[in-house]
Amino acid sequence: MPKRAEWQGKILFIETSEERPEPASYRLMLAHLKAYGIFDQVAAIVAGKPQDEQYYNDYKQILRDETAAWNLPLLFNVNIGHAYPRTALPYGAEAVLDCSQQTLTSTEPFFSAEGPVQAGSPYRAVQLYGTISNRKYSGF
Repeated sequence: MPKRAEWQGKILFIETSEERPEPASYRLMLAHLKAYGIFDQVAAIVAGKPQDEQYYNDYKQILRDETAAWNLPLLFNVNIGHAYPRTALPYGAEAVLDCSQQTLTSTEPFFSAEGPVQAGSPYRAVQLYGTISNRKYSGF
């Protein structure tokens, strides 16, 4: 795992997998990130859509519970990872998480022929929780 300092100001993206871990296992996975100090470092968390949306409500509540002390912006049910349809997130790219528009936008021109991806793109979330908007974060 990268050193804690390498997580500073980053957007952490997480997802389960086609294995569909039980909610108790998901909580344990988050507890490991918490114990390592990741939540002290990251600026926001993007959670991928669970496979077949199994345990979606459980995962959402667990993530809220486990990160409540940090008041991090949380973007849920994003089409990344193992669930379909899939959207690629580039590592290390500059991005903007806008809570008021419920968007995650890559600001790297390489990823869009017409510039940054805007609202209505595959980055649009089903639900968003958080208080920070229009803030630039380094990396996904």
